[in-house]
Amino acid sequence: DYTIQKLLEKELVSIIGRSEGPGRPLLYGTSVKFMDYFGLKSIKDLPQPKDFKEPDSEIGERAPVEEEKREEE
Repeated sequence: DYTIQKLLEKELVSIIGRSEGPGRPLLYGTSVKFMDYFGLKSIKDLPQPKDFKEPDSEIGERAPVEEEKREEE
C-alpha cells in the first residue's frame, strides 16, 4: 500500500509484528519520530474513532439540492 510505504520511508511508523489472524497481516506502530512530528507526548493524545464526525450521507446517496429562487422582474 502506497500510504503505508510512505509512512515507513519517513520512519513515522514501523512494523511491530504480525497478527495471528487469517493471512497473518503485518502490524504497525507509531515511532518516536511520529510522536515528535505531531507534538504528542503519549499515544493516548491521539483522537479516538468516536471523536470523528460521521459522514452526512452514504456513498451513492444523493445530496439534497436547494431549489434556486428566481426573482421576478
